[in-house]
Amino acid sequence: MKTISTLALAIIAAATVRADITLTPSYTVRAPVGHEYALSLIFDPEMPQTYGYGTSGVVLITTTEAWALHDSMVLSRIFDPNFAGVRMFEESLAYYDRTSQTYTFSGGLLDARIYNFSMQTMSLTAQGALMDLIDIPAGFAIRGTTGELFAASRPFGGNDYYQIPPRDSALYRYSPVTGDTYGTIFGNTGPGAVSNEVGAVLFGPDGRLNVLDVGRQEILRYDPDTLEFLDAISLVSTTTDKTSFAISSTGYIFTTNTDTTSGGIYDYLTGDYVGTFEGMAEGREPGRGGKLAMTADDAGNVYVTNSMVSAYLSVFSTSTIPEPSTIALFIGGSVAAFVALRRRRK
Repeated sequence: MKTISTLALAIIAAATVRADITLTPSYTVRAPVGHEYALSLIFDPEMPQTYGYGTSGVVLITTTEAWALHDSMVLSRIFDPNFAGVRMFEESLAYYDRTSQTYTFSGGLLDARIYNFSMQTMSLTAQGALMDLIDIPAGFAIRGTTGELFAASRPFGGNDYYQIPPRDSALYRYSPVTGDTYGTIFGNTGPGAVSNEVGAVLFGPDGRLNVLDVGRQEILRYDPDTLEFLDAISLVSTTTDKTSFAISSTGYIFTTNTDTTSGGIYDYLTGDYVGTFEGMAEGREPGRGGKLAMTADDAGNVYVTNSMVSAYLSVFSTSTIPEPSTIALFIGGSVAAFVALRRRRK
């Protein structure tokens, strides 16, 4: 009987650490055809109530237009950033800050400007230049409480004509967004130094800055106040795409794979690998590149677009992921029932 009890404890402990969940899409919708490259997915909770667009609050940003997603799996066009003066390219990024209710866009190749777009006036409210980023940012996020912008910089090979020296990958903090042109550099040396494959940047629910680094196969986490490296989450997949990841309101991190049809799920607090999500429709057109984009809403749903022209947008619900404690209790209860049955038979 001691053997069974020990086994039960071992199973419960293992279940708490790793669940091996596999998620499939709740539904998939085809994005607008022929509207250039998808750049970013954004969750704007004010969108349905304030502006009357969509019902989900999820916005798909392309190089030419922005589309609101309805719960009825329909996308409707809401604005054209180009007409407002934002000139975006295939490498541009978009971000939404809840505190200021402002959309922020990065420029294209060798365009270090940051554009702030207001839905209230449907126009640009400000723009600033990030002079450290001679090349485009690989990822950026805005800290709503302070207005600071944190950017991950990809390597730049330099330019002899303009006497610009090569630069290594690093992280930068700009404060405020519209006034600071040279940021505070961190994450370039010592513990937590980023690789040449650094990518997307997100703030977690606890305020930590999360940076996706597929060169190190980790999500690196920093204190945004001190810029100190705190810890890292080791990624299971070796094909993780560096352009995006998402953190759900239910406490899970989603990372996508470069095959554009699957990805990994991790516990945000512990960093433990939870399982995979898969089954996204393949929408990549022959001969065209692909850029993945992700976001998460307040209800725990994660949204993924996995291609460019003729893209597909898939939705995954994290409410179907059992809590580790629930799994442990279920397995523990099953073992206890088995033990009780053995006792009765004896």
